[in-house]
Order: sequence, then structure tokens, then C-alpha cells
Amino acid sequence: MSRRYQILYKQNLENEFGRLEPGVHRILYDKPEVNRAVALMTEFPYLAGIAVLVNGELFNITVCPPNDVRPWTFEFPASPA
Repeated sequence: MSRRYQILYKQNLENEFGRLEPGVHRILYDKPEVNRAVALMTEFPYLAGIAVLVNGELFNITVCPPNDVRPWTFEFPASPA
């Protein structure tokens, strides 16, 4: 079963959060720790969010409603094209 997510990102703890768009910001979020967090949230549907800190970069990953198709949300696992 797939779910929709969004990732908020801080480059360091003093900065404001920004939204990451799938594909556009892939270089920022394509990290094993972030991928594992999303996989865990998919495996355990009672998890609504996880914060991941990687080398001073903070990723706040949260579940979105299934019908939320705004540009910064993504489906995992991705639907076949």
C-alpha cells in the first residue's frame, strides 16, 4: 500500500524549514537515512512523521492525505507510470 509524504528541510538548525519537491531537490534528500525513514513509515502505518538528522541537515518527513497532490508531496512506493 502506498502513502503520500512531504519532506521539510533545514540546512542547519538555525535556518527556517523549506519544502523539498520530488525530483527537483533529489540531490538533497536522496540519502540512505531519509529513504529508510520513508520505508519505515510505509511499513508501519501508525507512524505519521519522522525527523532525520544527517550531518547537520534536518529532514522532517510527514504523512499527507492520500488526495494531496501538491508539487511537494510524493507517493511511496511510487505508482508505476
